Amino acid sequence: MGLLVLIVIGAVAGWLISIATRIEDNASLLLNLGTGVLGAVGAGLAVYHGPLSGMTVAGLALGSLAALCLIMVMNAVREPA
Repeated sequence: MGLLVLIVIGAVAGWLISIATRIEDNASLLLNLGTGVLGAVGAGLAVYHGPLSGMTVAGLALGSLAALCLIMVMNAVREPA
């Protein structure tokens, strides 16, 4: 259950960042969704010490923060200023 919640959190974070940055093309939207899921799952699994451990508020917060940070870094690297 915890892994599913992390995937949803990462996807929602990617979707919200796509809306905030006004991304129109599908490739960038999918890249943001995938990056958000990767960040949330990676951080969540690091905090939970595996997918079967119990969920904590700190783990959810860290997963959300990691997803947002990873998406922002990816967008900064991908788009030249």
